[in-house]
Amino acid sequence: MTLGYASPFLAPTQNPGQSVPMPVTFFDDFIAGGQGTTIANKFATTADAGEWLKTVDNSGTSVISDAEHGGVLTLNPGTAAANFLSIQLNGEAFALAANRKIIWEARLKISDVDDGNFFAGLASTDVTGTVIGPILDGVNDSIGFRNVLGNTATFLYVVEDDTNETTGTAYTAATDDTFMVLRFEVDGTDRVRFYVDGALVGTVKTNLPDSGAALTPTFEIASPTGTTATVMEIDYILVIADRD
Repeated sequence: MTLGYASPFLAPTQNPGQSVPMPVTFFDDFIAGGQGTTIANKFATTADAGEWLKTVDNSGTSVISDAEHGGVLTLNPGTAAANFLSIQLNGEAFALAANRKIIWEARLKISDVDDGNFFAGLASTDVTGTVIGPILDGVNDSIGFRNVLGNTATFLYVVEDDTNETTGTAYTAATDDTFMVLRFEVDGTDRVRFYVDGALVGTVKTNLPDSGAALTPTFEIASPTGTTATVMEIDYILVIADRD
C-alpha cells in the first residue's frame, strides 16, 4: 500500500512549480463546539440537505459532544424494539477501480456489542425508504464491519457485491463500551485487507463491489431487543483514495 496512517498532505518543495499529488480525502473529527454542533443541517433527514443523510426510526438521535478529546459523535437509536439509526455521507464520492487504493479508518465503540446490530464502513446509498429491517437492507454494495447479533463479543468483516457477500471473523473478544480502531485497505479491484487495532484480521478477494460502483461512508446502529439502547460512539472517520 502506498497510503499510510500519516497525513496525506505532501510537501510541495519536492517538485517546485509542479502540482502536488493529492489523494481524495474525507476526514471528520466531530469537533465539539464546531460547525457540526451549531448548524442544524450537519445531519439532515432529506437527501443532500446536509452533510450527512440521517435515516431514523422513532426517537433516534445524533449528537456531537466533547466526551472525547476534540469531539465524538454519539448515535443513539433509542430503546424501542427495532429502533434504527443510519447516517450516510452525501455524495457517494468513492469507488473501486483498477490500481486505485482506498483506506477507510474509524475509531469507535459500541455500548453492547452482542445486543444490537451495527455496520461501519463504505456502502452504496440505502434505497429501502424504510428504517425497519436488517442492517443495510437496501444496500447493493458494501465493505466494512458488522456484528453477529447474539454472539457475545464477536463481529465480522464483510465485502458485498449486489446480493453476494464474503464475510469473516474480525474480532472475537470485543469489549462493550471500549474504543477500537477499525480499518480496511482496498487494493484496486483485487483485494481488501481488514485490521482491528492495527492487527490484520482478514483478507478478502471475492465479491468486491464492481469497479465504478459508488460508495460512501456509512454508519448504522439498531436496538432490536427493545429493552436498552445500543449506542455507537464515533471519535473520527477517515477515508483516503488515490486520485485518478
